[in-house]
Amino acid sequence: MSVREIRAAAAALVILGCAGPSHQHKASLNNLLASRDWAAATRQLQEAKDTEYASRDAVLYWLDVAAVLHDAGNFKESDKALDEAEQRLEALYTQSISKGAGMFFLNDTTDDYRGEPHER
Repeated sequence: MSVREIRAAAAALVILGCAGPSHQHKASLNNLLASRDWAAATRQLQEAKDTEYASRDAVLYWLDVAAVLHDAGNFKESDKALDEAEQRLEALYTQSISKGAGMFFLNDTTDDYRGEPHER
C-alpha cells in the first residue's frame, strides 16, 4: 500500500468518524415525517438511540426527538427533550481543569474548540 493510499484511507476514517446518524436512518426518518407518522418517527428515534447516535451525538439525538415531538403537537414532551439537549450542551461547554492545564502547558489543540457565543 502506498503512502497516498494510506493517507486516503486515514482521511476516509476521519470523515466517517465525524458522521452523525447514517443517511439511511435520516432518509427513513424524513419519510416518516413527510407522511406525518409521528408515532413511527418517535419509535424509530428511540430504537436508533444506541445504534445511530454515538455518545458524542447526544445533543443531536435530543434535538431530533424534540423536533419530532413538536411536530406531533406534544409540546410539553418536546420542551423536556429540549431541556435535555440544553443540559448536554452545557456539559459539553464545561471546561475541565485538566484540559485547561494541558492547553496552558502544551498548546491550544489539547482543548476542544467551543466556539464563540454567536457560533453556538
